[in-house]
Amino acid sequence: MHALLVSLLVTLAPATPITAANAPSAADAVCQLERDAAHAFVAKDAAFLEGLFADDFEHINFRGGVANKHDEIAFFTSPELRMQSATIDSCTARVYDRVAVATGVTTWTGVIARGTDLSGAYRYTRVYHEQHGRWQIVASHFSKIPSAS
Repeated sequence: MHALLVSLLVTLAPATPITAANAPSAADAVCQLERDAAHAFVAKDAAFLEGLFADDFEHINFRGGVANKHDEIAFFTSPELRMQSATIDSCTARVYDRVAVATGVTTWTGVIARGTDLSGAYRYTRVYHEQHGRWQIVASHFSKIPSAS
């Protein structure tokens, strides 16, 4: 009976979300990666971004465009991009075994890309996958939050 109960708990465990409240290490690590990514965007840190985005990464931007890992790194390291700051205003991470879903709000200020001002607040969703002891982003989506006028 004891073996059956242990087997059942192990089988069901991955389906139960682990949040920052009950497993701070994984959820906190993912939210820290969000803050580190924001810093890397401003610093144009290609090496950090290369490790952060999985090889099969796909991003859907606020205009509905799709970018792969190469496109995303090229955008954030382009000399045509100027970014004063990027902050993570909120981050919630839900961890399911070796997959994490991070949601939150980020604010970009002083962002000019190819002559277009991209400054503003964005709601984001990112899907992370843990492999070889590190978390990598496999998918993300950003939606611009309309300014209150």
